Amino acid sequence: MAWLEKRSDGFRICFRFSGQKFTRSLLTHDARAANGALARLEDNLRRVELGTLEIPDSGDLSTFLLSDGRTAQRPALPPRLTLSELFSNYFAQLGAFARRVNRCRVRRTSGQAEA
Repeated sequence: MAWLEKRSDGFRICFRFSGQKFTRSLLTHDARAANGALARLEDNLRRVELGTLEIPDSGDLSTFLLSDGRTAQRPALPPRLTLSELFSNYFAQLGAFARRVNRCRVRRTSGQAEA
């Protein structure tokens, strides 16, 4: 059994599975979209009970049921770099190139042939 809850930030879907309560924000203010997600989740719960849809061992159950069994996890974004990490990475990658450029400049000023 699944139900919708109206919150200030939109709709939230709630359901019980194996005696445990699960909740997930639907990130929508549209009642029609929320009811569609509710119908999809209830259908997938029914398919799990019938054995036609198998739940993966790992991952988020709510995401799995709302995605019609296509994905078990929410998409993960790459970690954000802080400004200091960005500069550290930049100078670490620039280090070898900068040493090579400086070596060429030294050779050029000392009158040696360039490499």
